[in-house]
Amino acid sequence: MKQFISLLKPDRKKIVLISLLLLVSVAASLALPTLLSEIVDKGINQLNFDYVWKNALLMLGLAFVGVAISLVVNKLLAEVYASYGRRLRDTVFQKANTLSYETINKIGQSSLLTRSTEDIWIVTMMASTAISSMVTVPVLLIGGTVLAFIRDWSLALIMFISVPILVVVLVLVSKKTDPLWVKSDKYIDIQNAIIKERLTGIRVIRAFNKEEHEMKRAKNATNVMAENIIKANVHMGLVSPVAILTLNLIIILVYAIGAYKMQQPGSALSAGNIVSVIEYIALAMVSIMNITHVFAMFPRVKVSYKRIKEVLDSESIPEIIEEDSLPLEGIFVLKMLSLHIQMRLLHR
Repeated sequence: MKQFISLLKPDRKKIVLISLLLLVSVAASLALPTLLSEIVDKGINQLNFDYVWKNALLMLGLAFVGVAISLVVNKLLAEVYASYGRRLRDTVFQKANTLSYETINKIGQSSLLTRSTEDIWIVTMMASTAISSMVTVPVLLIGGTVLAFIRDWSLALIMFISVPILVVVLVLVSKKTDPLWVKSDKYIDIQNAIIKERLTGIRVIRAFNKEEHEMKRAKNATNVMAENIIKANVHMGLVSPVAILTLNLIIILVYAIGAYKMQQPGSALSAGNIVSVIEYIALAMVSIMNITHVFAMFPRVKVSYKRIKEVLDSESIPEIIEEDSLPLEGIFVLKMLSLHIQMRLLHR
């Protein structure tokens, strides 16, 4: 893992800048529900429309700041993503050039091709997601939870109902998808090997009339690969609907319990507080959904990481040191050497 993380060092300045910009963007997002609550309680309820316009313009300004930061962050993330993927590919390529024939045959040339392309793409995508989430997820989760508790602790507690539900779904999805990704990668390697054999031996295949047999081999490998990828994606696709359904149920509970508490005599809970609590719960739930998305990708990334690490950890051919090599000195003599030239006369 250290070797993978060390490849991000050349982009550490960009990563720090991305983190700072995301921190500002998250702070602006956390300020919006408070401003909305103030508009409802001090503006709409008291018919103070000047206050409504002032806060609305402030919210619009914060929204524009968030959009501008998102554009800059996306550009920087794309640069980090591309440079990290290039360095990782270079590292794998240089390592593959030092492997022995036995190691290459053990891993497989087609497998080396897949590990140098698709597996590296998956790892770099995960690295990009981790960089963008390492600031937004904890700040949104902690900040949204704290601000929701400040508004009303009893309504904020409802949010934690979702945690055990999502954890159970994630554990079940991970157990189902892990073997599916392993099998799909195996058949991607097989598919590449079949195509390579077909290209290099096309004359022999046609000479022995084996075209149909080779097509069946490629079709079978493709079908098995596609079947496992589809099954894995279907299982991963269950996470987002469950998370969204849980969020909507929590919002309904907050509205119901909040309306009941507002009708109680002496209640200090206002409509603005309910609106802000729902917004903060939504922000915290978005961060939880991001975490579930990362963990849903984890089985796929783990398989690709192990495949790349197997190449990088393989033993290389020892380099020949000039000092240890035998010196070649002396005279090379050829004895009893004869030269025979056969000529043919052409008659017209």
